[in-house]
Amino acid sequence: THIAVGFAASLALVMGVGGYVGFQEKTEGNILNSLPDTTLANVARGLLGTTMLFVYPMESFVARHVCVVLFFQGRSAHEGDDTSVLNRRDRRITLTVALYLTAVIPAALFEDLGGVLAATGAVGGSCLSYIGPGIVYIGIHGGRFMELSNAFFGHRAG
Repeated sequence: THIAVGFAASLALVMGVGGYVGFQEKTEGNILNSLPDTTLANVARGLLGTTMLFVYPMESFVARHVCVVLFFQGRSAHEGDDTSVLNRRDRRITLTVALYLTAVIPAALFEDLGGVLAATGAVGGSCLSYIGPGIVYIGIHGGRFMELSNAFFGHRAG
């Protein structure tokens, strides 16, 4: 995997530097948008779209797994014979298509998602900075935290 990641990183570096050297300050975030409208550029855009089409369902693997466990068997899927719950092809295909469409439809309908991304970033950042440290503390020192909480609230109530 180190070789594959290194190879992918070197390809990304070569393409990024090559795109910047070729277009200088006119370089756009997607290098394919900087290219003129030629057949070769359109083929490259089509190949990029095809790659995204086939890679995205793999990225939703965890979400699909969670949905299968949530919708069809609940927690008992992980306490026993989970293969019968998780390996049903019809459920996997249905949930993959549903998850794919819930991502593709808004992406096709809305042109500027800057506000949505800003709100999502603000909520996620707030959770990480304010709630995350407390959860980590409770996870590490859970027993001691409960002793202190019981002593504090028991003392105040009594």
